[in-house]
Amino acid sequence: MVNGDPGAAATVGGASWLALLRGDVTYRRRFSLLGREWDLFPGVFSPMQSHSTGFFSRAVPQREGGTFLDVGCGSGVMAVEAALAGCRKVLAVDLDTAAVDNTLHNARLHGAEAVSAQVSDCFADIPPQLRFDTVFWSLPYAAVPADDPSALDTGAHTICDVGHRCLRAYLSGVGGRLAPGGRAFLGFSDMGDHAALVHTAEENGWSPRLLAASSGEPNPNIEHHLYELISMRR
Repeated sequence: MVNGDPGAAATVGGASWLALLRGDVTYRRRFSLLGREWDLFPGVFSPMQSHSTGFFSRAVPQREGGTFLDVGCGSGVMAVEAALAGCRKVLAVDLDTAAVDNTLHNARLHGAEAVSAQVSDCFADIPPQLRFDTVFWSLPYAAVPADDPSALDTGAHTICDVGHRCLRAYLSGVGGRLAPGGRAFLGFSDMGDHAALVHTAEENGWSPRLLAASSGEPNPNIEHHLYELISMRR
């Protein structure tokens, strides 16, 4: 676990993680996960290189007939699974156009008509009137300082949170995206800067409660954590 000063990012070898976790940048390929076949577009985060996608897709509670916002949707596995599990409306957003296209492709592949997708930098480009019963982001947990060379890589944002920018954006904005009675969740890992998570959450009126943890292939040395954000202002 990487713990440290909540005001500073902890370096966890971002360059090596980028090499491992980014999708192949040259060709599309098919993979199997959660009993289904999926397509991965060039340059999109590969769910087959991390235990996180399968774990969070199963662990995040969904409201039957509810609405779901999937931030950082990648290839769209979680958004599609939520729709097929009974969500009536799923919005998937990502900073990368390739990820949005990949999500829409996989939604069509599985007949998940409830899924829509758009480019958005966290919540910035989502219509302000939209509210959701469930909001989730598998946050890039490899915290790196802004001057780390890996932060300059064009795919760094898929796994690296440069200067805790993603953490701050999510925790400061998620409350405004919840419908009455809605629930906010955050995916993290024991390699993340847990002290910064707690500190930033509390600054924004949240208490992170650990709901589930899991590790497994292909990276059994990393334990992935699912947190629910509990409002401290109730």
